[in-house]
Amino acid sequence: MTILNLTSFAQIRGVLTVSEADLPDETLASYGLDDDLAADLDSWVPGWAAIAVPEQARSLRLFSKYFCAAAVASSAPVFVLTKMSDGSNEGQRNGTEGFRWLSEAMSAKAQVHKSALLLALGTEPAP
Repeated sequence: MTILNLTSFAQIRGVLTVSEADLPDETLASYGLDDDLAADLDSWVPGWAAIAVPEQARSLRLFSKYFCAAAVASSAPVFVLTKMSDGSNEGQRNGTEGFRWLSEAMSAKAQVHKSALLLALGTEPAP
């Protein structure tokens, strides 16, 4: 499923390195990421939907992917199992701190692509 034709649920899962079993489309759909992403884009790049220059479009898509991944990662401890056991074997994934780090890392990547897009558009990024 796509989000504003800029990114997809599969891409978000890919950068977060989770499977569709851990993070199904139904869960991602409930986030309403399209509204959050559109509101954010509207605030700093009016006319984003009409961007057609390949370099600018790529930066827009990359920003969108990492912006959405950061939003999902911030609530990951709620939906990602942290400890699994089958009686004989036990495994544990990162706890809350790991997901906080992941959310911050995704936000930082989004900001890099936001700055690149603003520069490509001839707009000075905010400090």
